[in-house]
Amino acid sequence: MDGERNEHRVGDVVIRIHRRACMGHGDCMAVAPGVFAFGEDGIATVRADAADPGAERLALACAVCPEAALEAIGPDGLPLRPSR
Repeated sequence: MDGERNEHRVGDVVIRIHRRACMGHGDCMAVAPGVFAFGEDGIATVRADAADPGAERLALACAVCPEAALEAIGPDGLPLRPSR
């Protein structure tokens, strides 16, 4: 983890947040409010008490980011994409 990219595990999925790309739109929070929140700096972060909504919901929450600041990485190390 560095200052520009944070990684957090939620269940079997690793969430990567590219901090410089995040503009704080909050779309990820609308899809997975139990996972994402705004940090003190207004940038998306994974909640310390994040509940695992499943890989599909995490993939969707990352995919809706208009800045492509989020990635959901599956247990196989490959990016997850929502099925819809």
